[in-house]
Amino acid sequence: MIGLVLLTLVAAPAIQSPPQAVARLRAAKGADALNAAVKDVTAACRGKLRHSLRDHPALHAEAKRIATTRPTDERKAALDLFRCFTPPKMIALIEPNLSGDDDAMIAYAAEVAARLEAPETVPPLLALLAEKKGACLAGGLSKSKNEVCVWTTYAIGPGLSRADDATKKEAGAAVAPMLDAPQAKVREVAVETLAATHDKTHAKAVRALIAKEKKGAFEDKNDAALLGRFAQRAKALASGR
Repeated sequence: MIGLVLLTLVAAPAIQSPPQAVARLRAAKGADALNAAVKDVTAACRGKLRHSLRDHPALHAEAKRIATTRPTDERKAALDLFRCFTPPKMIALIEPNLSGDDDAMIAYAAEVAARLEAPETVPPLLALLAEKKGACLAGGLSKSKNEVCVWTTYAIGPGLSRADDATKKEAGAAVAPMLDAPQAKVREVAVETLAATHDKTHAKAVRALIAKEKKGAFEDKNDAALLGRFAQRAKALASGR
């Protein structure tokens, strides 16, 4: 009980204005403090300040500064402010983190892009897939690089829900080769992304993958339950759903 009282006493007050939101982020030193500040700012962005904080220039500038200059854990925290910004503004925070040598950051940036479920995320993710595809298909990667392959392949799909037909077609053509990836998880998410295109031309490729999986063509196998889901996706694709 005493601990709870002390925690209540030191808790930061609720944010009441955009300048306070910016100041809360600027004052946070270190990943733990920044995560707490991001939680407070996000609460404000979802509450009564949601209109005034949405895409607020100073808040966006501070988030971008953190997302492009701080250590990985702090940059991740900045990306967690996605509820405060529209997709075009979030792209400015996400895109710089889709490049470089920090696999953990790249994977997390792709994960946050998936949460947006916005067509604006598809072009930078397709560019990332084009860069990583060769290594992902070759295999023999570290765990962190495999995570990049998984998230890059998967994150394109949620962005297709409101994309135009041309974007869906481009995405499908880019993702289809990932059905031959040696990593089972990459093949799994490739099926999901192809399903999001609603393009019936990919039904045949998904069925071919199922046949390969059943014949043991891959050392890293997907289980029977997933193959059943693949079959459902192929059926939906064939009907244009």
